[in-house]
Amino acid sequence: MLLALETLAMILGYFVSTPLMSWPLFCTVFALHWATWPLLRGADFARFGPRYTTLALLIDILLLSVLLAISGGASNGLVALLLLPVAASAVLLPTAAAWLMALLAIASNLLLLQLGQYFDEQANHQMHHVQVWQQAYGTHLQQMSWGFTLSVLVLVWFLSRQTNKMQAAHQRVQLLLQRQAQQEQMLMVATYAANAAHDLASPLQNIALLTDELASADRDDPLLQDLQHEVTRCQQIVQQLRHNAQQLREPQTSQDMLSSALQALQLWMVSRPDIRVHITQDAADQPLPLHDALSFHAALFNILDNAADASLSQHSAELTVQLRLHQGKFYLIIQDFGPGLTEELLHELGQKPQLSEQGLGLGQLIANSSIERLGGRLYRQNQPRGLRTMIIFAGTKR
Repeated sequence: MLLALETLAMILGYFVSTPLMSWPLFCTVFALHWATWPLLRGADFARFGPRYTTLALLIDILLLSVLLAISGGASNGLVALLLLPVAASAVLLPTAAAWLMALLAIASNLLLLQLGQYFDEQANHQMHHVQVWQQAYGTHLQQMSWGFTLSVLVLVWFLSRQTNKMQAAHQRVQLLLQRQAQQEQMLMVATYAANAAHDLASPLQNIALLTDELASADRDDPLLQDLQHEVTRCQQIVQQLRHNAQQLREPQTSQDMLSSALQALQLWMVSRPDIRVHITQDAADQPLPLHDALSFHAALFNILDNAADASLSQHSAELTVQLRLHQGKFYLIIQDFGPGLTEELLHELGQKPQLSEQGLGLGQLIANSSIERLGGRLYRQNQPRGLRTMIIFAGTKR
């Protein structure tokens, strides 16, 4: 559209013999549009990123300065066009780049002011009344320059702050949506677990009665003894689920996080006598409160079970656990000696169910959600031998 209008204006101006104010200015704009149109046509600006945007805005400021310099300098009313790249940079670029654009626009305006004053002095220094008028006009241009500078600074400050606030709000909304999706997944898992526990109670009771009858007939069969042991363990798990459900109805009391973690470790080691756990602790700082020990224990059990299974898969029956209170933060570091995880699985583990033959992923999803709900963060990192899992609490949420 711009090219068509400019071409039409040139043709009409030629036929009607209408003089232009500045042929160099008109030809410069016309040449720039013809030169940039093939480059910009069909370009996908979104894929170039902030660097391309910064370069484009720098070129805008440079070309606008050139056009203003050959059309009156700072006395041209269109000097306010320099505000457009500044406004665009405040919205599209980081804060530092936006302030750089603002300084360049101010420097361009000051340079145009100095050039205009210089050419005016060279053209009118012979006449006294013209000099008096020129002095007043120069003061007016300086005031315009100060007004332009103030406009640029306020524009960049305001737009940058609003843009940062909008981006922060967008990130918070995305985080809330992600947490909502995780909570919905957790609700589904909890529903399935409650139904499974309810449905398994009666079959387990029947299996226990049958194994007792078989054991009364043949007490020396080792396989039958193992079967009784596993059935008893399943009944204990179902009973523990019922006990935990009853505890959830009661108000949770605050506990010391370090002592609660040690208690959970002791309980877990009783249930897994096949694993040796080396525990080190450093509690030089003030204790942190834990308002939901039940959820924390369940999450820790899931993490420890997966770590133990990983170590056993590499014929290593040991784990190392570090407990530390430092500068108001609680650190719990679990090191297994398994095969580690691939980068893809390391990124997805704990974010969504990763059902596999080993059962890896669902328990970690529950652990991640529980720890984040309590106000902690969970990090995993591959080591030369095994996987390191770090839980960090800087205070808990009710």
